[in-house]
Amino acid sequence: MSSRIRIVLPDTGPLISLAHGQALELLLAFKADVRIVLTDVVEYEATHRAADLPDANAIRQFLHEQAHRIEVLPTTIGSLALADLRRLEQAGLPAALSKDIGELSITNFVMSLRTVNPGDPTLVLVEDDWFATNAYAVPGNVHLLSTSAWLDGLEQQGLIRSAAEVRTQIQANRPHFRADFKLDQAAEKNPKGSDWRGALRSDALATVWDAAPGKGQCIGPVVAMSDTEIIQSVGRGKHVVWPRSVLRVDTLAVGETVTVDESGAVT
Repeated sequence: MSSRIRIVLPDTGPLISLAHGQALELLLAFKADVRIVLTDVVEYEATHRAADLPDANAIRQFLHEQAHRIEVLPTTIGSLALADLRRLEQAGLPAALSKDIGELSITNFVMSLRTVNPGDPTLVLVEDDWFATNAYAVPGNVHLLSTSAWLDGLEQQGLIRSAAEVRTQIQANRPHFRADFKLDQAAEKNPKGSDWRGALRSDALATVWDAAPGKGQCIGPVVAMSDTEIIQSVGRGKHVVWPRSVLRVDTLAVGETVTVDESGAVT
């Protein structure tokens, strides 16, 4: 069995895209015991223009509201770079962070956490090829996942209704978003591999699908499943939720059309 992801580190690009798609709350799809961390550089890159960019303002507000859930932590690289940036700004001189400093702060943070090799599986959400083309700089416990591939996974797990709809919303406001960039690269040096789907919450399907409790007998396809819930479409855009524990069936698959009775019978 693959080792479950314990830490999630979004790069700047995914934050900006989610803000444009009005979907920042999807970062909260991970279980409560999974740490969600932004490095100091990523937080600065994503929010420092909050006064004049709506996406940056949305990210800043979201991070403020979710400060109990999303950590912003310093890195050695970031502390030095941001201190130099502020020094130049105070002196009235041109100031900008170096290219790729966000990615370097992420690798710096991951390396700082390791007490033994290869370290706990860590998920990094990305939107470009930097980590893939600079493999020498990527710690072996890092699982690389692109925003678009992550959205597909959320749909497959039933946590969003349509990855395509979210991508369309992002592209409407951020045309250069790479919807076709589908990267899902497991941690190379973890002997058991790495699994990010197992780190997702499984208690929110009924809310996502606006599903009412199943009653009587319902016929229709299964549209989403978790460890505890089965969501079934019953037509006309309506859905019902069945507790998985009461259904008398050994196997069930998303897309399978079944008849479910409130007694637990499934045919």
